Amino acid sequence: MVASTISIELRNVIEEDLPIFFQHQLDLAAIQMADFPGRDWDSFAFPWKKILQDADIIIRAILFNGRLAGNIVSFEQEVRR
Repeated sequence: MVASTISIELRNVIEEDLPIFFQHQLDLAAIQMADFPGRDWDSFAFPWKKILQDADIIIRAILFNGRLAGNIVSFEQEVRR
């Protein structure tokens, strides 16, 4: 039996990640899981570009075996992160 190596990494999100995140949010299983409909590019990209410019928001890309798999975001709401 050959042992496989799994690599999970976090890195800063870059604007070039947005087309992949866009495709993720169009996935039917993701739509059903999130209970949130997919959006067109303009509706998707506008808030993301604002998020990427906000120094108070912590956002990381999740890489699984070197491939972009998703993201995680932390922000303050009602004085709590």
